[in-house]
Amino acid sequence: TRLLLHVIDISGQEGRNPIEDFHMINEELRTYSEKLAEKKQIIVLNKIDLPGVEDNIEMVRRELADSYQIFEISAATGSGIKEVLYAALEMMKSIPPEETLYDPSEVVKLHNVVKKDTINVYKRNDIYVADGYFLDVLVESTNFEDTESIRNFQKVLNDKGVVDRLRELGATEGDSVEICGIEFDFIE
Repeated sequence: TRLLLHVIDISGQEGRNPIEDFHMINEELRTYSEKLAEKKQIIVLNKIDLPGVEDNIEMVRRELADSYQIFEISAATGSGIKEVLYAALEMMKSIPPEETLYDPSEVVKLHNVVKKDTINVYKRNDIYVADGYFLDVLVESTNFEDTESIRNFQKVLNDKGVVDRLRELGATEGDSVEICGIEFDFIE
């Protein structure tokens, strides 16, 4: 580890103070490892897409801008992420490599451990099941209280072949279908 990206929730939700959070995490780092606590840091202010964060952003900049590079991002929208990555790459050029504590020839590189488009459809006892990374993301992004969001959810299931695969396994009107831990009735 040569550089730390210190991500701070700038929203101040739940009464949190971003400056106090920053100092608390750095103290925890110091308790864990003095060497780690001394690493260069880039401060990344996250959740800038939420309303009312301007005062917190200004407070952090006032207190920490003299000592750290500060970037604003929204992980939800992707805003600002490229700028942080470019700054980190640029800063890494000026930080000498550390002594390796392992034999690099013994490092095993894993590629595509999780395929983002993975969808599994199968039958477990009397319940039809559909799961996988793609469906996890779909379920997480669906508001099941909103009719339009539910229609979109159903359309994606159709477009991705989930409904056809359930039919092939024998699912009929009214059967239980579990999608990423949530139970639904199969509807034609």
